Amino acid sequence: MNVKPGTYNLGPSDGSVRVKTGRQGMASKVGHDLTLEAGNWKATVVVDGDPSRSEVQATIEPRSLEVTAATGGAKPVSAGQTRPVTLDLTGSPDGRLKGSIAVVQSQFGIKPFSAMMGALKVKDEVEVSFDVALPAESA
Repeated sequence: MNVKPGTYNLGPSDGSVRVKTGRQGMASKVGHDLTLEAGNWKATVVVDGDPSRSEVQATIEPRSLEVTAATGGAKPVSAGQTRPVTLDLTGSPDGRLKGSIAVVQSQFGIKPFSAMMGALKVKDEVEVSFDVALPAESA
């Protein structure tokens, strides 16, 4: 994929951002594996001629997360901290960028859901994935 260097501003109309959770603990069999989709997010992608100097800055509104696939229900996610992370992107000939990254909730000030004195809990590590289309021209 040949992406033209420049700055691209993205949001929900350009693609999707999903968070996948898992369960652990002695009672994990009664828990839920969830896929949540962010309805309100924004990202700025800076594409440099040297890919190692390219950047993505993204913000997800925690209250906009909705369960899109699950074996049950969910507890709302609370806002935490922000910090830079490094991730790999895969580009396709049609101008789409895809990627994912494992995020440890507690490292961002989020306490993972826990019930029954810890016998059922959401894993601290969740997977954040995205699939977006870059606009034909940069901003």
